[in-house]
Amino acid sequence: MRVQQPSSAEYLYPLSLDQISGIASKYFGKVKHNTSLRFCKFVLLLLVELDHSQGDSGCFTELLLCQPSRLPYKLYADYIITPEGSNGTPTFVLQLRKDERFTVSINGNETEKVETNKTYTLPTEENVEYYYNNGKIYKPGTEVEITEDIDFVTINNISVNFTNGAAIRIDDNQAGGIRFKADVDVTCGVESEKENIINAVQTGILLTTQDKLDKANNAELNIDNIETIGKVLNIENKGWFNDEVGSYCASLVNIVEANYPRTFVARAYIKVTSNDGVEYVYSQDNGDEYSKSVIRTIKGIANSIFKDKTEFNGYSDDEKSLIKKFAGIIDTAE
Repeated sequence: MRVQQPSSAEYLYPLSLDQISGIASKYFGKVKHNTSLRFCKFVLLLLVELDHSQGDSGCFTELLLCQPSRLPYKLYADYIITPEGSNGTPTFVLQLRKDERFTVSINGNETEKVETNKTYTLPTEENVEYYYNNGKIYKPGTEVEITEDIDFVTINNISVNFTNGAAIRIDDNQAGGIRFKADVDVTCGVESEKENIINAVQTGILLTTQDKLDKANNAELNIDNIETIGKVLNIENKGWFNDEVGSYCASLVNIVEANYPRTFVARAYIKVTSNDGVEYVYSQDNGDEYSKSVIRTIKGIANSIFKDKTEFNGYSDDEKSLIKKFAGIIDTAE
């Protein structure tokens, strides 16, 4: 007897006699006579003996379904063939099981049903760098144990760049400072998850001086080269600038007057921690000035402000005096 194996199908209880007959008849021909039905907890077993009188195509000898009441669970159907039935003939067993599988979705689109505590392998797709779910980041190809319905979001790109050059930090209680501002951007499969993804990574800014880089033969400013460069401040972000998720600053304060002409170099980074470990994404040249790194002096910034009278006149008298002090302007006459 040749048996065509049906693919898994999903049903929502209760199933009518016609529906069960349809499932069976699709694969084994017309349903004729009585058979047995077993109901044990969440499994319905429909036992149907196969009749060889119709040749290899086979047919059912009977079908009778009694529907248990009040079963709100979602069921799915599969089948097995036992070696012999009550009369020595092969038996077709249609199993209607409580659907305890979990739904795996990507960007809101269902991809697969996975049995409890089984794993799902995140697909490797072109232009997908990571997957995100509920505060966690995964690499493509990761096997994830599935214990509930889960919806992964693709992360196609994650980047960070400086918003502008740098600004002097004006604070009456400090000798002077310089501030750098960077912005994180994420391209993902579900726009509403963008801020959650940004909040799942660590951001920061590396800060050193040009003379330190010169002595290190212009080594690239990154985490791996901190020891090579020597003096590098790794300023981790502790909160978003003005509560705007993705925007953050790093400031160097209490700079003594002798260092006002000193050239500071800054580079922004993102620390991505996934199931596969830690990876760093650094600010890169995107065509905009200062997008990759910022190379500025407090004196140079102050001079730029002083020369822009519209900007300069927007400061208070005390702030104007401090700006001129940073710029090394002795004559206070404007």
